[in-house]
Parts: sequence; structure tokens; C-alpha cells
Amino acid sequence: MWSVVWVTSYGAEHRRLRGLMGSAFTARRVGLLGPRVGEIAAGLLQGMEAAAREARGGAVDVRGLYAQPLPSRVMLELFGIPEEFRGVAGDH
Repeated sequence: MWSVVWVTSYGAEHRRLRGLMGSAFTARRVGLLGPRVGEIAAGLLQGMEAAAREARGGAVDVRGLYAQPLPSRVMLELFGIPEEFRGVAGDH
């Protein structure tokens, strides 16, 4: 739900939300997250590889297994949301 509000907000509401979250997106903080983003991406790719083996040449849901969860997981990591709360916070 929070991602819908963030993505669909405009004007004053968008500025307000951006102000609340701006400290999480400093250049230093984002730079330090680089190795963790690689780990998250690698884990998702391993999941896609497993799904491809199970599909035996059939279709694999790239959007559902990689494209949607990657930005969600990176943002949750950036905001410091503990693992046990990530499902509640919108991780796919």
C-alpha cells in the first residue's frame, strides 16, 4: 500500500513524502547499499533459475520473480525495515 501512495502522489503530498524519506537517499547511504543490492539481485536470480528448471523450458515470470521484488526489497533494506516485517511492509 505504501508504494501506491508514494508512486501516485503529486504536488504538495509528493513533496511531503519526499521530505520524510529524503534522508534515506543520501549519496553516501545509497552508495553503501551497492553490495547489498547485488546480493538481493543475485538471490532473486537464483530463484528465477530454480523456477526455470521447474518450468522445463516453459515460461518464467520475470516481472513477478525479479522486476517487482527487487526495488521493493532494496527500498525496505534502505529504510532499515527488519526481515520479519518485510511481508507486512509490501515485499513481494
